[in-house]
Amino acid sequence: MQLTSQHPVSGTARHLGLGLLERIESRKIAAGIMVTGVIAVLVMGWLVDHPTSWAFTSHYDYGFTDLYGRLSNLQNLRHTGNIYVPFGDQAFTYPPGAIFFFWPITWVPVAQLTFLWSVVSLAALAGAIAVVLNHLFHRSLLLIVGVSCWAATIAAAVVPPVTECLTWGQTGTIIVLLVVLDVFVLRGRLKGVGIGLATAIKVYPGLFIVVWLVRRQWRTAITAMIATALTTSLAWLLWPRSAWTFLTQVFLGGQEFNKLTGGVNALKSSSVVAMFMRPPFHEGFLDRYENVALVALVAVVALVAAERLWRRGFELS
Repeated sequence: MQLTSQHPVSGTARHLGLGLLERIESRKIAAGIMVTGVIAVLVMGWLVDHPTSWAFTSHYDYGFTDLYGRLSNLQNLRHTGNIYVPFGDQAFTYPPGAIFFFWPITWVPVAQLTFLWSVVSLAALAGAIAVVLNHLFHRSLLLIVGVSCWAATIAAAVVPPVTECLTWGQTGTIIVLLVVLDVFVLRGRLKGVGIGLATAIKVYPGLFIVVWLVRRQWRTAITAMIATALTTSLAWLLWPRSAWTFLTQVFLGGQEFNKLTGGVNALKSSSVVAMFMRPPFHEGFLDRYENVALVALVAVVALVAAERLWRRGFELS
């Protein structure tokens, strides 16, 4: 009796749900959601660029320190030919290939740079969300774009790491878009190019190359490695002094390692090791080698868990 009595209710709810979805997916409503979503992204970009006492962004206002640091690095490159010297507080810690990625910011007037960077970063986050939603649901593109823009805007408002990424002027959302496009959109010979470029910019996306090797997706992994190698080689040809300094001093010389494992950086980090910098622990509870070993362990556990979930059909794990 209970099963038969529940069938009409569930059937009616399903019918109403599908009817509501069809109405939302109508061109006018979907276009309205998309237009308002794009406007929301622009408004949020302005709020990030203009923190005020009544806006949430004032609590996470870092003044685009990282973005201005990259601008200073590029100006230093123009004058000295070496982007890695001096290796101070706002040192250029990216591989040489990242110079291509940051170079366009020198073309933008400084007065508009932070607003444009905020909008591009939010748009990249919205783009990554849209790619994933389209992969999962295959609904109206207008609706997916609109929902993704609103989701990115809300994330910037309520998720502190997203807000901090924006107000520091960091690259996180743009790197995520490159990775997501490669995983879910690129096909054939192009698959691997996105993560190859991302690895040439930031190194860490190279973990996806490791995953492809584990899965024996040889062609994709090789394509990614070739994209990384070509980008890095071209940067080496154009800026040999910078590339040599990166290899001998930053990478092999340990400057990057020392910077990442320094107490101040670890304390501000959202990494697992930051937990041991706070009460009831204290700074120095673990030495820098133990910190790196702990982070590596967490990364390995996460990769193994993700791979097992992927084999069970959970692609987004």
